Amino acid sequence: IDEQLINEIEDYLKGVMENNEKLIEMSDSPIGSSGAKCVAAAVTFCEHLTEMKLNNCMIKDSGAKALFDEMTQSRSLITVNLSNNPITEKSFDSLAALLTKNTTIKTVSLFNISVKSKMAWSKLSKFGDRVKH
Repeated sequence: IDEQLINEIEDYLKGVMENNEKLIEMSDSPIGSSGAKCVAAAVTFCEHLTEMKLNNCMIKDSGAKALFDEMTQSRSLITVNLSNNPITEKSFDSLAALLTKNTTIKTVSLFNISVKSKMAWSKLSKFGDRVKH
């Protein structure tokens, strides 16, 4: 990821924090896992954040894990969309930990990610409708 993109991401997130925005919308931006880690670092400072749209951003497991780990601290986040990213079941333990610790989060959308196995998805079945796939 190049420095210019990191700067754009940081500027955008700074605006979200300063304006007490409810939404982080970065869908279809090739931020990758590095960009996802920038978002993760900002999540706890976005006190009014209720929704995060990071679908189709080329985020892999390391970025997803960073997001899930930081989102455990959020007291306002309700909806997260990480669909259409190359995320695998390797990040499911972090997701399960997030959903166990943070009951404010009502929906995590994971449509069209790189998980084909029913067994992998079954790990998240106890969270019911909170995980959409």
